[in-house]
Amino acid sequence: MSEDSARQEAIARFALGCFWGPDARFGLVDGVTRTRVGYAGGTTPSPTYDHIGDHAETLEVAYDPEVVDYPQLIQVFFAAHDSTRPSPRRQYASIIFPEDDEQEDRALEALRNLSEEAGKPPATEVLRSQVFHSAEAYHQKFYLQQVRRIFDSLRRQYDDLWELVDSRPAARINGYIAGYGNIEDLEEEIDEMNLDPGGKDALLRLVRSRS
Repeated sequence: MSEDSARQEAIARFALGCFWGPDARFGLVDGVTRTRVGYAGGTTPSPTYDHIGDHAETLEVAYDPEVVDYPQLIQVFFAAHDSTRPSPRRQYASIIFPEDDEQEDRALEALRNLSEEAGKPPATEVLRSQVFHSAEAYHQKFYLQQVRRIFDSLRRQYDDLWELVDSRPAARINGYIAGYGNIEDLEEEIDEMNLDPGGKDALLRLVRSRS
């Protein structure tokens, strides 16, 4: 059980192209408590990255609805990709996966509004009640795993990799490493990120170098 599991959470799932970037972007949204990447939207049993079949790369977002609501997450979804351009491959399709009637109503409303603004219908699908299959470990928090000094500092604080993957610090650190967020926000929260002094210094230096 992760340190965030006791919090009030709701779930949102989106497909919007390669899942590495959306994982990082959503990880820094205030109110998002954890993220995980995987596959959804198809019928192929037990999909993997090499045998994804008719599934799409999908991001699962757990969030605190008292801090961020579902329509705000949909806005992030649309801002993160061009939903009016059909994908040539099912793997990178644009899809919203509502969990219930309320989410479905909000998703359909957002699509109608976008269609009116763009003057053409979006390529985004709305698919209800799809099974989410977690992706392989090397896809989880991809940008964080590329910076071993920071990743190893965080990894030592968790009993296993999946506990780290489902943690709020991992979601936020992954976002900072990918280039989202700013140094001022990082300085305010870095003491809460479960990093040792060397990991903190490495993350601060990385983000400052982009300022």
